[in-house]
Amino acid sequence: MQTACSLFDVNAPKKAVNLTANADLISIAKQAGLNLSETLEEGLTAKLRKMRTEEWLERNKQAIEDYNARIETHGLQGMKYRRV
Repeated sequence: MQTACSLFDVNAPKKAVNLTANADLISIAKQAGLNLSETLEEGLTAKLRKMRTEEWLERNKQAIEDYNARIETHGLQGMKYRRV
């Protein structure tokens, strides 16, 4: 599993951005005491992690299928030595 540190430089300087969002959502989030900047970073990190995982799975789809087929046909190596 990737950590935030492997996605981006956590020590990079902060950058001001101009965003638009649903006013009611922002109001409720502020009333709940959420730090909007922190919440944005957490959300972006989660979204990037999900995207990269999906990309990795797609790039490795054939290898995963081949491995699973090999296991289905031949079983796991070393299973004959396993004590039950």
